Amino acid sequence: MVKTLRFSLFGLLMLLCGSINAAVENVDFTTLEITKTDDGFTLESGNYAFTAVKNNGQTAPTQNGSSKDIRLYAKNTITVNSTNAMQKMVFTISKQGLKRQAEITPSVGTMTYDMDNSQVTWTADAPVAVVDFTVGDKAVYGSEGAGKAGQFDFNSVEITTDEGGAVVEAPAFSVPGGIYTTPQTVTLTAAAGCTIHYTIDGTTPTAESTVYTEPLNISENTTVKAVAADAKGTLSGVATETYTFPVVCADIAAVKQQETGTLVALTLTDAQVVYYNSYENNGNTNSDIFVRDASGAIDIYNIKIEAKAGSMLNGTLVCTYSPYNEMPELIGNEGTDAATLTVTEGSEPVAKKVTVADLNGETYMCDLVEISNVKLTEEVSGKYTNYYATDEDGVNKMMLYDKFKLGIEFPTADNTKTYTITGILGSAKLSGSVVKELFPTKAVEETVSGISSIEAENAQEAVYNLNGQRLAKPQKGLNIIGGKKVIVK
Repeated sequence: MVKTLRFSLFGLLMLLCGSINAAVENVDFTTLEITKTDDGFTLESGNYAFTAVKNNGQTAPTQNGSSKDIRLYAKNTITVNSTNAMQKMVFTISKQGLKRQAEITPSVGTMTYDMDNSQVTWTADAPVAVVDFTVGDKAVYGSEGAGKAGQFDFNSVEITTDEGGAVVEAPAFSVPGGIYTTPQTVTLTAAAGCTIHYTIDGTTPTAESTVYTEPLNISENTTVKAVAADAKGTLSGVATETYTFPVVCADIAAVKQQETGTLVALTLTDAQVVYYNSYENNGNTNSDIFVRDASGAIDIYNIKIEAKAGSMLNGTLVCTYSPYNEMPELIGNEGTDAATLTVTEGSEPVAKKVTVADLNGETYMCDLVEISNVKLTEEVSGKYTNYYATDEDGVNKMMLYDKFKLGIEFPTADNTKTYTITGILGSAKLSGSVVKELFPTKAVEETVSGISSIEAENAQEAVYNLNGQRLAKPQKGLNIIGGKKVIVK
């Protein structure tokens, strides 16, 4: 890129004295091709790199069609990096962009607006190597007026730098940002002769910010931002590291007490995988790992753990607690860590024997359960047919759904038949309301083949229950009478 020097009378006199350093360089974005990323774009031009990203789930920044203007939307940020320290930028607003302009906030320096001449100017008190510009929420300039969503369109930028001047390097952190479960001692270093200024309240540090004198002891969620200032007062770019400390949970029950979105470090002790489900969705492979410990059960969703039903888990899992349709669930994020988990072979999971009424509470959510002696019914709701397991009295019922796509059918034609159903207790949202559902893993029709059926009062022989305990008389259900299995109605 060709650099051109622009001189005032004062600048000319300085040139004659041999001490002029200012240089002006123009970057025309309409002549450049951008490289798109998942949440924005990057481009480079000579001494400069421009990186634009979306924030808070907003629309990603882009190049504006055939005009190739750069377009930033509300809350988008563009970071400008320079090989020489920068003191001024003059953005030229595109013709289309003049319709709806928002103000932008720089990480350092100040902004002035000259919309009549289609220009926005940034200036800094001292040269910096890096500066961020974040777009405001609402439009305040342009023909469409205030109240519209903010955006910032431009096609070129003229940058004034300290040509040949050394860029002050940003401070270095001894401990990188990340997720930690123990306190961290962080040391900041900078080039000889530089003073470090830092903040921990989220604001951008300046020459007036706290001076770093000793290591920082960090034990809670903290974002540290730091700049270095040389002897002339020239500031470096901002170095930022974020330290995150998850809530330590001793068991699954403790996780369920947290608020949605909480980062947790769950300690699993002899926890067992009671069911594993993997499925394809829009080309992606998703998984549900239903895990039970002594305190309860939970779904571990889309976290890479090499486990199968029966596996035993021990160790710590860092992830986010995010119930789905009120079903307790752990999901992964950029800081998810399962490296400390050990997975060992275990025995076949044993379903907890419960009643239909038990399933309407919260105790068995995400757990492997078994209900026996139930009948199958169906109800038509609009264009859908819903299937239910009902207890013997027909008082309690539980919706059934073949979530795991096992091909399990729910025959309802013969109301005299009873079934034993094993499955995972979950939930779903129907017609705007959350309802509990049993996701069957097995359904078996109960038969009386080889089993006698008698009335309780006619039994004369010794009577035992299935645990081998002697009974005074037969009880409703399955008994052992005279060495034979007998159903008492």
